[in-house]
Amino acid sequence: MQLPRTFHHVGVLVPDMDEAIRWFGDVLGVTFRAPERMVTQRRVDPGEFGDEEPHEGVSYLAWSVDGPPYYELAEAKKGCAGLHSLEQQGPGLHHVARYVPDVDAEIRRLADRGTKLQGRVLGPDGRTMVCWTERAPETGLAVEYLDERLLVPTQAWIETGKRPDVGGAIR
Repeated sequence: MQLPRTFHHVGVLVPDMDEAIRWFGDVLGVTFRAPERMVTQRRVDPGEFGDEEPHEGVSYLAWSVDGPPYYELAEAKKGCAGLHSLEQQGPGLHHVARYVPDVDAEIRRLADRGTKLQGRVLGPDGRTMVCWTERAPETGLAVEYLDERLLVPTQAWIETGKRPDVGGAIR
């Protein structure tokens, strides 16, 4: 599968998944797969966990079936900090996501221009599989960079509804 030339999806942080799915359907005619809890192993999210150590992270997600580009809805966690914090992030457009051959190379490139990360997911080999930048002052957007090895399993999840099990990183 060829990498998308621009972004693959937009991530939208929502306070209530069922209400958001209804809104997208009623207002934009977008259809979603049933939401699922996704567990990531080795997620580094200092805002949520308070340190730079890897932890098990849980997200509640729903993917649009219409696309590309796709919508990824993430239900915000009320009363917590970190990537999915309603109080810190606010509801609405959260990130644009793209697949790249080497996420760690992107992290180094971004660091050179002063861009910091909100969080990341490490693979079993210690390489970064996914990262989220801090919101850019120029746009208010974060960017999610995903390792290109995740494109096929993510696309299969979107198309079939079968959540990926990615070698100890995502289950």
